[in-house]
Amino acid sequence: MSPISINGLESFDFKSWGKPNRDIYKELHIYDFDNTLFQTPLPNANIWSNQAIRVLMAFNILANGGWFFDPRVLASTGEGVEVEEKRAWDGWWNEKIVSQARESIRRQDVLAVLLTGRNEQFREITEKIVKSKGLDFDGVVFKLQTTTGYWPQTLTFKLWFFEQVFLQYPNVHTIRVYEDRPSHVESFSNWLARKADEDERFSFEIIAVTEPPKYLKFTTEIKLVKSMIASHNAKAPTLKLPMYKFVKNVTSSIITVSPTELHHLRNAFFSVPITDIMQSVSANSRRTSIDDEPRIAEPDLPPDTPYNSYPEKSWIVTAIGRYRDEYWAVRGETCDPHFKNRIHEPDTANIPSLYGTIMYISMSTGIVTSEITDIGAQQWKVLHPDERWLMRTNIRRECTHDIRYKRPYTPARKFTDIVGLEGQRASPFTGSMHKPS
Repeated sequence: MSPISINGLESFDFKSWGKPNRDIYKELHIYDFDNTLFQTPLPNANIWSNQAIRVLMAFNILANGGWFFDPRVLASTGEGVEVEEKRAWDGWWNEKIVSQARESIRRQDVLAVLLTGRNEQFREITEKIVKSKGLDFDGVVFKLQTTTGYWPQTLTFKLWFFEQVFLQYPNVHTIRVYEDRPSHVESFSNWLARKADEDERFSFEIIAVTEPPKYLKFTTEIKLVKSMIASHNAKAPTLKLPMYKFVKNVTSSIITVSPTELHHLRNAFFSVPITDIMQSVSANSRRTSIDDEPRIAEPDLPPDTPYNSYPEKSWIVTAIGRYRDEYWAVRGETCDPHFKNRIHEPDTANIPSLYGTIMYISMSTGIVTSEITDIGAQQWKVLHPDERWLMRTNIRRECTHDIRYKRPYTPARKFTDIVGLEGQRASPFTGSMHKPS
């Protein structure tokens, strides 16, 4: 197994951890932060248009990097830092993972590490959140910037860090990783499996974490996004970027799945590699009654945003796939013979059947779309008849909010949106195309 190297990063400095006796550690437990240990809020699809969500989620459109690159998002969680710190951000944690973290921290032979793809500018707010919960990790690791100013991809950085631990802690022969991103789960599993093949003493466990999305309060989110746009516009002329404006009450029609349905889909095939997906989908996804569904509250709708929701439609899911880390891909056949308004089906879709409607469901917002053009990046698995299940969608016509160009703008260079980046969802977990200011 060839070593992982990142140009501009020589080795990780473990001295600041204050763990001089490295021989006592036998296991390494790694905890991801966003949507693994802590339920980081996402843009609310009930507030924003599709275009606005694309602008917010991309890391290379807004000057400050978008939703996951702006520390103000974490600082705005709940009632704000001053209030939430006193109550330890109650309600924003994955309590099952918190319990596991406490046990890892308690054990003397375990090196318990919080490892995030966020960079150092998030250290203050992240450590404040973690400290309020009483979690005293042996180390809290943020993505490092290379000597050349480059930010490595998060997957590469995390694997590099694993290797650094194994080099510095020679008695560590077991690793347990808690992670929410499916592509990372697969890559970690593959890399660690190769290491296990080379060292019979080595063992590993990957825990794939799934939780329903959480959102900020409506007024908080509107105020936050307005502030993000203002900050971007102040820097835009210098960076030669387009300026944006906030537009209220734009009537649009979208197709969505509910948070309950989204949570069900995530549990159905979130943590399983696409090649092995049929081993768990039958047990995890088929429901025998409505009582089997998790009790997940719908997000609050904006009080001044009227909407009309059309009746639910049920689909028989006949094939499932994954498109990068942002969308689950579903092929479905309508259960209602009178429902003729099918979602547009791309005629170039490379799926193992000529029949069925293609739906791409955003795992973060629940919005259904069919406007994915990079068909070659998809992976599909056909479901046998006894492995299929019903999925419900809504067609919603609503008044939302949008983010638009402030004036006519012709870009000097192409701006790649979230589905064409590193093969993963745009987040703090990817490298930036421009150096932070």
